[in-house]
Amino acid sequence: MNDSSPARLQFARKRAAGRLEGVAWVDADLEPERTDWTVSERGFHSRSVVGLLPTAIQESARAAHARGLPTLVQGVQLLLADTDWMVESRSMLWSPDSPEPRLLVSLLEHYGVEAMLHRNDPMRLQRLAARLKPWLERRGGGGPALGLLQSALDEQPSETVCGPDHLVHEVFACRNTGWWAARGAAQVDQNLRVENGFVRFQPREGLQVRLRTEDLLVDWTPGKSLHRGLLRLLPVWCCYRVAVTGELSNE
Repeated sequence: MNDSSPARLQFARKRAAGRLEGVAWVDADLEPERTDWTVSERGFHSRSVVGLLPTAIQESARAAHARGLPTLVQGVQLLLADTDWMVESRSMLWSPDSPEPRLLVSLLEHYGVEAMLHRNDPMRLQRLAARLKPWLERRGGGGPALGLLQSALDEQPSETVCGPDHLVHEVFACRNTGWWAARGAAQVDQNLRVENGFVRFQPREGLQVRLRTEDLLVDWTPGKSLHRGLLRLLPVWCCYRVAVTGELSNE
């Protein structure tokens, strides 16, 4: 049985590098003894379609080919070559070693990794795709989002992300008491704490605000640019905290 791995690897690398434009790279030879999925000086030879045709058409096509005449069968092979090789080499095209950029763009953007993160850059696409599955399994958390940016893109946002276990006496400046009351348990009064014009997550006394597992708070330091890539990876319900400093806060 023929091992097509070397040919598939060459195709994947050249396809990713944009070196297989047009059909000049296709070996559409109709010789019956040719092995499928091979590469030589004549080009890449995929699966021959001539063997699927009636015997009379096979013989006629090969006779015309031997005389140097163009045939419809060769035209079909030229037309299908790129698709055939893409399917045959799909495992390598999706690997971080040799991706097909346009395929990786579709994959990443389908799962929420936007163009501003991958920038259509082959290296960024490779690294993001290689880490996509672990991130998807924990998607929605602040830690995984920060980890993806650091490990795949070597970017370290200045923001920190907290979940419910760490949200104590935090200032939440972008929601009023009515919003917090509306999201609480039905028929339960909430004694929210308002201090210096801001709503606190938890009051000093009385009923505590029930935080949910999907609650996230991003701590942003004034004077530093917001990392927009982090915003794109976090859930839509995440809000940025306004850091209150100076005389208005004891924190």
